[in-house]
Amino acid sequence: TVEEGGIGAGLTTPKYRSDIVRLFTPRRWAGSGAFEVGSNTGGITRLLGLLFRYVLAAELHHTMSWGQANRGTSTANVVHLTIDTTRPYALSGFVANRNLRAAVIDGAHDRQSVFMDTFNVLSDIPCCVSVIVFHDYCDQVVHDAIALFVRASVLRYRQAIGEDPGSFWWCAEGRPEGAAFDVVRTKDFRQTLWRLYQDFRGWKGHGELVRQFYETVWWLPSESATLTLSAPPTQSAIHHANPLQRGFDPNGVGVGVLKVVGDSIGEPRWGFAMLRAELHDPDHPGRPCADLHFDSQATSLTLQFADEERREACGWFRRGAVEPGP
Repeated sequence: TVEEGGIGAGLTTPKYRSDIVRLFTPRRWAGSGAFEVGSNTGGITRLLGLLFRYVLAAELHHTMSWGQANRGTSTANVVHLTIDTTRPYALSGFVANRNLRAAVIDGAHDRQSVFMDTFNVLSDIPCCVSVIVFHDYCDQVVHDAIALFVRASVLRYRQAIGEDPGSFWWCAEGRPEGAAFDVVRTKDFRQTLWRLYQDFRGWKGHGELVRQFYETVWWLPSESATLTLSAPPTQSAIHHANPLQRGFDPNGVGVGVLKVVGDSIGEPRWGFAMLRAELHDPDHPGRPCADLHFDSQATSLTLQFADEERREACGWFRRGAVEPGP
């Protein structure tokens, strides 16, 4: 039974665990993998290990996953991961895995964590999670974060999991303890996810997007320099590494005025979802001298010049900047 062998541990009810078994007992799940967010003390982890070919069990606190392995409460097909699943691209290491077909999420209950746990499962693992089970769906904050994906037609309610209504003190409005959702994969799935992420971050329009980059500093390895993006009309500046001072030149070189112009969706060489900005020569504001392509979560950028003339138009080599090689 689900109460034997340590399976009954954790803050889940027997009804929740029994519903998990009924949901994933059909043989079509037996040859696939499952991803668990928030494995805690391993109650659901062990249960999933009996239902799936393998389980990737993620837990932020390593003492919990370490304790599971050393108590022998995990089956041999469970891989324990100590990872913060809310960080950008936290699950990108599993991008090539085409056999993860289900996810069980029981992480932190704050809005940011629920959203990012769900977003990363859907975005970083592009294939082939088809069902996600959430514990504590009865919690108001958890419910509201999941509802963002439902309203965007990314998730579709499938069934209640566990006590219905939930009996925990944090349960609200007669909702069930947990819930299962089908993942709705359309041709615009990834673009819809990216728009949802933008809305969640509050990036409404290009004006708001550009404000996200004011006074941010970016490392440019190919230039051995940092790029500081400033608010218009102030020019953005590059600070080159100075080996003699073991640091960066404090006198930055102006390299153009920042202007966010849109996104790069549909440009394969820059990835599926990007933000695009330009640096404009202040003396010729209608003529961009460099393009900046940011990743969809604004954690990295690629700097592109069309030619050397545009490169120099931004003053890239003026006032002490490194001269171009032959």
